[in-house]
Amino acid sequence: MHITTPESDELYIHTVTKATKLLDMSEHEILTKLPPSGRLLFKHTYTNKIYRCTQTNSDDERAHRMHYKKAVAMTKQQHPQLNTTETLELFIDKAEELADYAASTHAFGGLMGVFRNEEDKEWKIHLEIRGLLLTFRMFIQKNEDIAIYIVSKEGRIERPKLLTLPGLSASWYEQAERAYTNIVALFFGYDEAKKVQNHTTAIFMNRDLTPLPTRCIYNHKDLSRWEILQAFLYGYFAHNTPTQRQTYKQWQQEPELFNKLKPEFVSIIGFISGQIWEVMRASKQELASREPTRQEKREKKTDRQAQV
Repeated sequence: MHITTPESDELYIHTVTKATKLLDMSEHEILTKLPPSGRLLFKHTYTNKIYRCTQTNSDDERAHRMHYKKAVAMTKQQHPQLNTTETLELFIDKAEELADYAASTHAFGGLMGVFRNEEDKEWKIHLEIRGLLLTFRMFIQKNEDIAIYIVSKEGRIERPKLLTLPGLSASWYEQAERAYTNIVALFFGYDEAKKVQNHTTAIFMNRDLTPLPTRCIYNHKDLSRWEILQAFLYGYFAHNTPTQRQTYKQWQQEPELFNKLKPEFVSIIGFISGQIWEVMRASKQELASREPTRQEKREKKTDRQAQV
């Protein structure tokens, strides 16, 4: 069945909901079925609609947000957890998407460019920036199979499922573990990262670990990189979480502090993205040399039979 590309972002929720119901596909699968000319528009309408749904509270947007949540919930119910090959394929797809968005931001000064015209809110028209950050967010959210760094709302550091995918080579596990350790060390240093690697009980960042100093002081307290990432990502760019939004606005009121925080946020995004791309390269090598398991072969055979 051919999937038509939505002509505007207003049609996105309806299109995805309808297509998911009719074809029993996830959004990722729908994207792979689109013609090349329609994929970029689909990605742009996706990021634009999700951003608008999280930033506004009008009746119309609340209705769209509700439809989207229903579509997501339905997709999760209908689609079991991805197998190893599917997870690596999705990781590669999203990591390449992240790289494409990152490359496209150079046209207007990179990620730092969004701050240069902040008073005019010019960054909102740059779908590449929005796409980059919304794609990046998938790699740090607990509900995503491709998450490489997870912290719960309570501050608990949780080991990603990605690191325990079955049936991969020792070299892949080594690279994925190295990337994870580097990300933990970004926030806490390598000595503290060892605690995370070796822990057998729950470990909380504010209780069990000491964040690296950033020399960004607010209310006589050295802000951690995780605090900076959360406030910028969930208080301004990708979400409108009330507490994070309030924190972001408070920091804005202190220009000297805020000018230090902006490059810090950009460097955090850049460093983690670099680790994501390292795992992407390892995953490509893994898939190129890996034979599918018997279970995966059976699943593919079942899928082919269902399509006949």
